[in-house]
Amino acid sequence: MTNVEITFGAQRVEAAASGDLAYDYGAYTFAFDSDTGPFAEEGKYIVAWMKIDGAWDGAWKVAADIFNNNSAP
Repeated sequence: MTNVEITFGAQRVEAAASGDLAYDYGAYTFAFDSDTGPFAEEGKYIVAWMKIDGAWDGAWKVAADIFNNNSAP
């Protein structure tokens, strides 16, 4: 796999009033050159974030994520 390119961008970011949960969703593109030729994919994603206090010093960590490509099944 060569010439790997990944781009993504959030279309929306929301945080809970509690200040310790958030999510973002958006679109991505993924492309590379393989032994059998070029490959390209577009899709969408969503990520749920949790703010962790204590030993993590208030860092945001991924609680769950998922992505799906836009190709027909």
